Parts: sequence; structure tokens; C-alpha cells
Amino acid sequence: MSFNNIETSVDQGEPIELYKFTYGDQPDQVYGYTDGEQPVVFNTIEYRPIPIQRGPISISGTLDKAALTVKLPGSSEIPEMFRVYSPSTVINLEIYQGHANDPDKQFLLCWSGRVLNCRWVKREASLTCEPITTSLKRPGLRRNYQYGCPHVLYDPTSCRASKAAATVEATVQAIDGTLVSLSVAGNEDYEGGIVEWRQPNGRREIRTVVRVISGAYLLSGSPIGLMGGMKVNLSKGCDHSLAGCAKHDNILNFGGFPWIPLKNPMSNSSPFK
Repeated sequence: MSFNNIETSVDQGEPIELYKFTYGDQPDQVYGYTDGEQPVVFNTIEYRPIPIQRGPISISGTLDKAALTVKLPGSSEIPEMFRVYSPSTVINLEIYQGHANDPDKQFLLCWSGRVLNCRWVKREASLTCEPITTSLKRPGLRRNYQYGCPHVLYDPTSCRASKAAATVEATVQAIDGTLVSLSVAGNEDYEGGIVEWRQPNGRREIRTVVRVISGAYLLSGSPIGLMGGMKVNLSKGCDHSLAGCAKHDNILNFGGFPWIPLKNPMSNSSPFK
């Protein structure tokens, strides 16, 4: 019996929803939940039954109130990703609707978006999610008339600097809060750079190097899952200046305007008067 036949029947339906959370682009980091009473396997993913519910989906035609609230136990995997530090990458959410007694296991996508933040109320966590359509509200790219380069470092469509050429493998030697000592001593070239590693559960973590202190790296947040002896990838940073771009041998893609005149021709100190 197909979804339509059960959905239009008088008393045959057993409606349930499937919630698929995906951590970034890692196919092995998928978490499936269902509000049904029994586990459901759909598209090779097992959805575990937990107390989970969502708010109403807005179809008003505007994006002002398009946020969706999903409530689930605070001890589940998704809220735990927000407990200490924000996730290193986007957590995508897909919600499917179907019926538990459908022999064809036909579930239809009814909502798609991403998780923005999480808050706890006693033992319950409340996720605030935005639909994929909210990207339509964002303005287009703008280029400012400025000295510094506006490109995101290592972005393949704008910066185009080679991340592989600027990355080395290092071993963790010591951890003191957010200050990490590695086998590769740091210098000013690594300020604004990136440290990447994988937790024991396979989840990828990324932190920015805020400052280099006596060869150690001050990270932008708590190094979750990082332990002594682990291997990390260390990438150089960039101060978005012409000299910083030259260090990456990427001067042709520099996005700033370093030759903006420093003197105002209309002022009294102008050399044109």
C-alpha cells in the first residue's frame, strides 16, 4: 500500500516522522531519529525512536517566521555537539513524513534546512532550525574598495590559495586549556591559520589559531576530543594583506586595493596644491 492510499484512508494511517541530522559533508556522521514507537530503516539509515517533536512548519510565503523548533532529549547526540563549543561545520536536517504500517516504506521529504543553535530547558533541548529557503534573504556578494583582501582563506572560488601546500601534519605534545603545543613550533605565519583533527568517534573538528605564544597555538575554542599524541593538520594563516598573499604564492588572486592614495587631494596637505 503506497503513501497516498494510507494517507487518504479513513483509519489505516499510523503517521510518523523521520529526522535525519547530517554533520557537514561526512556521510559517516548521520543521526536518525523517529517519533514512532519502533525503529525504522529508510534509505539504509536506521531511525531510532526517541521523544522528539517539532513546531509548525510555516508556509505563509514569507521568510520572517520560517524558523522551525525541534525538541528532543538533551542527552541525545545533536544537543551534545553544542554543549561545550559550537559545531565545526553545519548540521543539516531533513524531515520525512510517512506511516509506520506502510509496507513500501515510502517517506516523503517535508522540510529541509540546518540547525542554528541549541538551548536547554531542564533535561530537554530545543533546536532552532532554519529552512534552506532562507538563503534567498542573503544579499549578493559585494566588493568593498579597501586595502585588505576580502576573500575567505583557501576558498576555492575566490582566494584559490593552495591549502595542501600550506598544511603540515603535527603531533600534539601538550594541552593547557585552549593553548596547544605541537611538534611543529609556531610563528606569525600560523596566526589566523587552522588546526584540524578527528575525534575518536570520527567527527571532524576545526579551530582557528588566534595567536602564537612562545611557539604554542592559542585556539579559538575548546579543543574537544584532542589528546596528547594525536595527529593534527596545521595550516598557515593570512593577514589578508598583499604581503600575506605573497607568502602563499597567490598574489594574482589578491582581492584588495593596496594602491589606494593615502592623501586626500581636497585637503590642505594635498601635494596637488
